[in-house]
Amino acid sequence: EATVRFADTGGCGGVLTGRTGTFASPGHPNPYPNGANCTWWINGQPGDIVQLDFTSFEMSSGSCEHDFVSIHNGIYGQLGPNYCGADTPPRTTTTQAKL
Repeated sequence: EATVRFADTGGCGGVLTGRTGTFASPGHPNPYPNGANCTWWINGQPGDIVQLDFTSFEMSSGSCEHDFVSIHNGIYGQLGPNYCGADTPPRTTTTQAKL
């Protein structure tokens, strides 16, 4: 299991390579800091698929212009819309081992 969490240092993002894992925004469950720009890479083994489930989700509401989450299927493009506000994104399953 790969678990990556950061303290309130503003550090954010990383690479997950385990068969299961979790990640969170800096300071979770407290609000994320202004200017946080996090990129998480999830790399499975060849032949794997990646399933992403959000267990907690709350971002600044609005038009998703500044605060949002986008999910990409490796280099093949974005899966679904940008997510913002308090509506938890649906389960996302990739067609390959990278997310």
